[in-house]
Amino acid sequence: MDLIIENVCDFFKIDKQKVIDKSNKQDICIIRNYIYYILHYEYNFSITQIAKKFNRCRREISYRISEAKFRIGYFKPMQQEYSSIIEYINKRKGEC
Repeated sequence: MDLIIENVCDFFKIDKQKVIDKSNKQDICIIRNYIYYILHYEYNFSITQIAKKFNRCRREISYRISEAKFRIGYFKPMQQEYSSIIEYINKRKGEC
């Protein structure tokens, strides 16, 4: 899980700790939602596991995953950004 979080943070060139902390800046929240979505749908981590890692309640994680799913499904720029993130993670996985 940590490697995936680090890869997404590297993609956006942001510190991992900023994403895990409870920052409410919009750009960090969007990145955090991408991470929740990727962990849950691409890597099959449970909502409970994600909630423990980020020190959040399961309801918030579930809501944020649904929000990310909607945005990725309906907004073309977010679809493209999501695809780029997945490509970046897969490329980094190949380097290890």
